[in-house]
Amino acid sequence: MKTLIEQQIRELLKEDISAARFSQIVFGQGGLFNQLGPTEAERRLVTQTELYRQARARFRALRRQEAAPLHAETDRVNAALARAHAAVAASAGTGNGEPVDDQVGSTVPAKES
Repeated sequence: MKTLIEQQIRELLKEDISAARFSQIVFGQGGLFNQLGPTEAERRLVTQTELYRQARARFRALRRQEAAPLHAETDRVNAALARAHAAVAASAGTGNGEPVDDQVGSTVPAKES
């Protein structure tokens, strides 16, 4: 039985699967690793195995892969917001070179040299 469960885990390591689904099957309550170690003491031993380390690494890789498009979109939106903020700040000037205080909308006196 143990060998069959380990083989199932090895096959899942190769599959194109979502991180959530992988985690549920492999690490979840009633998951494959819990079947390998039904008691707490056995589960502690299972977490020390190379197969467990490989599964954790695969889970982290799947999460990064799924998060990459979100990170790229967040970077794109942040860049657009920064450009918009710069444009608003530039257009809100008084025309005399004095910056505008964003907090109250009044001009900030120029520093004396």
